[in-house]
Amino acid sequence: MNREEQTIMMLNIFKGDRGLPLSVIDNYNLAIKAIEKQMPKKILKMRGNPLILDCPTCKTSLYNYENDEHCYKCGQAIDWEVEE
Repeated sequence: MNREEQTIMMLNIFKGDRGLPLSVIDNYNLAIKAIEKQMPKKILKMRGNPLILDCPTCKTSLYNYENDEHCYKCGQAIDWEVEE
């Protein structure tokens, strides 16, 4: 388990405490989403053109030749390795 996964696990434990205000739980959820976007996800091969791939989070078309580290729309970290 990497550091990001450990942090998400701990935040989920903390937000499970009884009696927390909803605003605190919302903040934990926001932190979890931010950490998850920092963890690279494999790109989706959804189209016939090998240069056009989709973000695994928001499904926005991304272009393989640009090789950006993050989706320009949602900020998801991208792992450009495509599984066949």
